[in-house]
Amino acid sequence: PARSIAAGAMITSEQLLQGIAIGIKPGERAVAVPVDELAGVSNRVTPGDYVDVFMSLQDPSSPGSGQTNTQARLLLSRLQVLGYGNADVGQANSRADEQSNEVGSSSPEPGSRAETIASRDGRASSSTSSDAAQARSAILAVPVQDAGRLLLAAHSGKLFLALRNPGDTGLADESIFTTPAAVLALRGN
Repeated sequence: PARSIAAGAMITSEQLLQGIAIGIKPGERAVAVPVDELAGVSNRVTPGDYVDVFMSLQDPSSPGSGQTNTQARLLLSRLQVLGYGNADVGQANSRADEQSNEVGSSSPEPGSRAETIASRDGRASSSTSSDAAQARSAILAVPVQDAGRLLLAAHSGKLFLALRNPGDTGLADESIFTTPAAVLALRGN
């Protein structure tokens, strides 16, 4: 529920959480990041998917030297996509349901690989040409403590999303990555 409901009261859809707010867990925030076809895995990302976020950053001291000192790093791992382009979590499933109810279509067995492929194809055919092809942002569920890092990375470099299997719950060991230098110089007293 979006607000308190009295005991015995009739429940209406206006009283329930709707949209991407449903997918946000306590301690997370919905953060929009810029994407394009390359950063968004050729627009194959759909709401509900899990992604790793990589950051590509060019050394600001070498822009005119002809040599680029570009680095790419894993920034955040296993973030859920709440929205991509104009599609939000929940909309993708309703589109697949609408297509499965069309005349002459037989729906695959629930839970089967065929259902997964059919729903992915259904989302692609209805949204790729209009929503995903025009996608300029992705909304990610980000732990509060990591939101600042993500926003700073989006401002300072280019972000890339990497799709991952939803069953893959492994996270990268951050100790294998070197700690980046401080962003702001310390002020002397």
